[in-house]
Amino acid sequence: MKTPVHLDYSGYYTGRVLWSKQCRWGNLEFGSSCSLLVAGAEGGAFRKNHKLYVTVGGGTSRTIVRTDGAPRYDGCDVVGHVSFIPAERQNQGWYRGGVLECLSFEIPQDWITKCLNDRDSSSVEFLPTTNRFDPLILYTMTALREEAEIGGPAGRLFAETAATLLALHLVRRYSNLGAVIPSPHPIATADLERTIEFIDAYLGAELTLEQLAKIANMPVSSFVRNFRSATRVSPHKYVMLRRIERSKHLLKSSGTSISEIAYRLGFSSQSHFSTVFRNCVGESPARFRTHFRRT
Repeated sequence: MKTPVHLDYSGYYTGRVLWSKQCRWGNLEFGSSCSLLVAGAEGGAFRKNHKLYVTVGGGTSRTIVRTDGAPRYDGCDVVGHVSFIPAERQNQGWYRGGVLECLSFEIPQDWITKCLNDRDSSSVEFLPTTNRFDPLILYTMTALREEAEIGGPAGRLFAETAATLLALHLVRRYSNLGAVIPSPHPIATADLERTIEFIDAYLGAELTLEQLAKIANMPVSSFVRNFRSATRVSPHKYVMLRRIERSKHLLKSSGTSISEIAYRLGFSSQSHFSTVFRNCVGESPARFRTHFRRT
């Protein structure tokens, strides 16, 4: 079905929203919500971005969904199941009964373009899906919820890495291209070293995938996969580990206050820094400093 020239991005929802939370990293938007769905609750939208939903609580006794380009779905919402609505597709749903808790994530169309490298993104035709079990999407969305709740100095980098992973997955599993994306060439040693030097120089700043990929002379999608292959961790994880290592050095070698260390390394607060440090090291920054000075 051809999209009309004039695009009217709009939506409606008649369920009762009990609570909702949103988190934005750049042009990526993540949300969590809980709704009471009385019999006859409806919703519909026509969006400019791709949208993913994951049911993480509750359920429905019946759900009927119509999305342009997909067969009519008649079933129910189940915890752990995923729905994908491609950009610029009319979507309408009807629900009967139940309390439904969902996570949602909007991925702009240009993220797909980045993942395709030199391929024309207009050749991609996405296949909508409703209430399908997809462990990769479920795991990634759950991790995004945790990041949105606790916050972090590498939050945007984490969200962009997740968006890239999801975009690649959508192209491979939910489009007409399937698995035709070519494997990227390995990252050059000099490019990797230059990228790592940049990360170390700007540990307290808000780093983005686009910055790091440009320094590595690679497209964003190729950079994510190649960096993980070369270092055995994702860019986000690497940055977080380097921040913890830098904080350990400061705790050992200086009298800098813990709050100042947290500020220098881009943590949202001293308490957040302490939480992340404890998770990585096994003890609080204060106890780590005390133990080191006793030895």
